[in-house]
Order: sequence, then C-alpha cells, then structure tokens
Amino acid sequence: MSGLSRRALLAGALLAGAALPARAAAPRVAALDWALLETLLAMGIVPVAAAELVLFR
Repeated sequence: MSGLSRRALLAGALLAGAALPARAAAPRVAALDWALLETLLAMGIVPVAAAELVLFR
C-alpha cells in the first residue's frame, strides 16, 4: 500500500482545483469613430457597439 491516506488524497485533489487562476469578464467597449473601431479590430477586440456601421461596411 502507498503512504497516502484517503484524506490526504482528497485534500490534494481539492487544493489542486483551487490553484487555477480566476478569469475576469472581458471589458465591454463601444467605438465612437471609425479610427477607434479599426484600431480595436486590429488589436483583436470586438466592440459591442459602434457609430455609423452602415457607412463603415
């Protein structure tokens, strides 16, 4: 038999799951002009809203 007890194994399994970093929610961004919209898209950030999208496309 190994030197690990059932209690030690369960405690280790619980602590291993607690070591994961927490993720924050992504910020919601709205672009007010086309230059900012293009910059956000180039950075890989998709804005939730933008001004004059009909003219931009």
